[in-house]
Amino acid sequence: MMIDWLVLPPNSIIFIIALSAAISLAVSLINKRIVDYDKMALYQKTVKEYMEIKKQHMKTGDKKLEKKLKRMEPRYSEAQAELSKMSLKPMMYTTLPILLMFFVLAGMFVEIPLAKLPFSLPFMSYFHGKSVFQDNVIGYIGLYMIASVFFSNVFMKLLGLSPTPS
Repeated sequence: MMIDWLVLPPNSIIFIIALSAAISLAVSLINKRIVDYDKMALYQKTVKEYMEIKKQHMKTGDKKLEKKLKRMEPRYSEAQAELSKMSLKPMMYTTLPILLMFFVLAGMFVEIPLAKLPFSLPFMSYFHGKSVFQDNVIGYIGLYMIASVFFSNVFMKLLGLSPTPS
């Protein structure tokens, strides 16, 4: 049966990694289409400049810096709001499909261990839920998360989606 072939390692590992790559690519392409990374970099630069001046003001208590902060505050607030919008907008398109995919796959992979680490991770129990896994065992969710972080970073670099404020 096709499901048995797909659910058991090593095929399940290959499937989860391929699925992670496909979803990471789709999310990256949606981000590229929706987010204006040039504007994002400008907003990040504004926020960074404001925070540096604020930090300096807190150290010195300089009145000139305080006036500059007051002048910059509307621009800073606008930049913060726009950055929040830019980060939330792609999530509107990607969250529901990803949650549906996890719902479907949960029944297939939930109790199948994929990798046993030589050490325990304290936060792993949060991912295991009611599973019988120990804290040094990664299931499909852990593998998906690790692969997703890797592929997201790769695709962000390849597609030029990493804004770097000057």
